[in-house]
Amino acid sequence: MRFRVARYVFFISIIDPLTLWSQQSQVTTPPHVLTCGRSSVVESQVILQTSGNAGLVPVWTWTPEKSKGMPPGLIKNFSTIDECKPASGGSELLVTSSHDAVAIVSRKTGDTLFSANVKNAHSAALLPDHLIAVASSDATDGTGDRIVFFDRRVSNVRLAELPLHAAHGLVWDEDRKRLWADGFDQLVSVRVTRDETGLVHVSFLKIYNLPESTGHDFRMSSDCSTLYVSTTHHAYEFPIAEEKFLPYAPLADFLDLKSFSVDPRSGQIVYTLADKGGYWTSTLRFVLPKGTALLETPIYKARWVTDLPPTCGETAVPRLPK
Repeated sequence: MRFRVARYVFFISIIDPLTLWSQQSQVTTPPHVLTCGRSSVVESQVILQTSGNAGLVPVWTWTPEKSKGMPPGLIKNFSTIDECKPASGGSELLVTSSHDAVAIVSRKTGDTLFSANVKNAHSAALLPDHLIAVASSDATDGTGDRIVFFDRRVSNVRLAELPLHAAHGLVWDEDRKRLWADGFDQLVSVRVTRDETGLVHVSFLKIYNLPESTGHDFRMSSDCSTLYVSTTHHAYEFPIAEEKFLPYAPLADFLDLKSFSVDPRSGQIVYTLADKGGYWTSTLRFVLPKGTALLETPIYKARWVTDLPPTCGETAVPRLPK
């Protein structure tokens, strides 16, 4: 199957590029970054030169109309892709669109392995027992503002729902066997169980008030000790054992932080900020050191391929508790 390759032409101004990638010299390949927006997901190799310039070399592109297994009636729903999250050890992607769609995509073939119509979908997470949770954000017709649960083996069949105003981010916590989510002004932990008949039961375990409203991107540290959440005006870290919000120093005061992702090998952070007056951006940004890259096609989020969901002390995904 062939995929359309997007063209990116830009320059990036950064400080001491050799310091940035000092740890990268110890790995076999430079990091790959996923960028998504409009109706495509692009995986690109990051190339940094000693002169301080950088480039993205696209190596893989996904579009819904060329994806085997994508229902024809759902293709148009992927016109505003707002998430492209690596999953299953990097062999799959979770793709959501605010135009009411979610899909699990194979990185090897580009095939659609699961799909569903979900109002204003903003993120997704894979859970044990073949489950997938999807954040359905605010909707004027009353069909959003919830977390929706599916069995990934059966597309578009809802198993359970849990209300959450402006649901935006989801993370499965393998260490504590719970789902974390952020919404408009709350961070919540959710108990998810599946009984012998296959029924899925969901309930809130704990609800925390965010320091301010408009919760947006949502991440977890690789050791499952800390959650990270962005809002319109700030970014916070939430050490789970301490149950308190603290400024997340690298991105603490950035405005309209739509996504952030850490490469665990180098510590490099890639992030996106909404352009003034909109939701999308034509600039890809880096920390450690600072840098910006101008893109031809607007994007919404960026994720390192290496930024995978943490598994903590578990090497295999067990079944949910009964």
